[in-house]
Amino acid sequence: MKNKLTAGSNLLWESSRMMLPEHKALLREHEASRDKKQRPSYDEQFLTDLVYQIETAFIENRMIKLTYYEDEAYHERTGKITAINRERQQFQLSSKTETDRFSLIDLISIE
Repeated sequence: MKNKLTAGSNLLWESSRMMLPEHKALLREHEASRDKKQRPSYDEQFLTDLVYQIETAFIENRMIKLTYYEDEAYHERTGKITAINRERQQFQLSSKTETDRFSLIDLISIE
């Protein structure tokens, strides 16, 4: 019969078989925060390029694939741009099933 003093036993982890509730809560909080994304911050050149892509897609009535930030995560949506509000820096994206408004601040990329 082996005990913790026999050769080949793992003494390093012998004492860590029990975790305190505080440690479990911290580990769960860390796991949850690992998947959270941050709102992007852009320079003027990148925003100008995004506006150009949005207006070109609107004029040409093209289908686009949009990646945007919402609720600490990145999401994708496909559709056509049906309206642009330059004052509020928003545009409307319509697909076969739904229509949504997006802000320029929340955009990650347009394809």
